Amino acid sequence: MSIPTKLLSDSKGTATDNSSFLSAKVKAFYFTAHWCPPCRVFTPFLAEIYKEVNKKEKEFEIIFVSSDKSKSEYESYFEEMPWLAVPFDDSETIKKLKTKYFVSGIPTLVIVDNEGNVLNEDGYLELSQSDDPVETINDWKSLY
Repeated sequence: MSIPTKLLSDSKGTATDNSSFLSAKVKAFYFTAHWCPPCRVFTPFLAEIYKEVNKKEKEFEIIFVSSDKSKSEYESYFEEMPWLAVPFDDSETIKKLKTKYFVSGIPTLVIVDNEGNVLNEDGYLELSQSDDPVETINDWKSLY
């Protein structure tokens, strides 16, 4: 399965193609949900790292893949995220991504190449435990 071609660019649901994702130096799928307490802690942390890494140019791009139970939860949660998302209504793509990346729990942050191949399946743990998360992301660039 390749990278989805239509993703959301913002919490308003504006559709965009995947070019900003593909042009980023580090790419990730973020499997998460509004109802998940560890996710609610990690998401603002990840958003700050994302903003810091991308201050000068887009080097790090994330696609939010929701496990939320309702569209309103999804929309509310997505408002906190400065990155892209698979639309909530695209359950087929969400299911395919969860299967492809063997997602059995959340939060999960999978670092991928341009074809969607896994480069690092433990992004969440690495960033959570890192003394310098920005440097960790910079280290991921060497995987490409």
